[in-house]
Amino acid sequence: MLGVQAGCKPVADAFHSGKDVVPVDGVTRADSINCGTPRNWRKAVHGFPPNRKVSCRLSDAEIMKR
Repeated sequence: MLGVQAGCKPVADAFHSGKDVVPVDGVTRADSINCGTPRNWRKAVHGFPPNRKVSCRLSDAEIMKR
């Protein structure tokens, strides 16, 4: 399973830090995933299968290159 967030990335940040989600201002060009305070973030962070966890964070500039 792969989790991807860009710009506004509270779930990916929590995944990588091992801490709770810290609400952020949602600012990203990827408006479909622009959610600074996700409701079910624990399910998202802890829902990855054991030993098969991958999450990446992209900047808006990286999204616009593609």
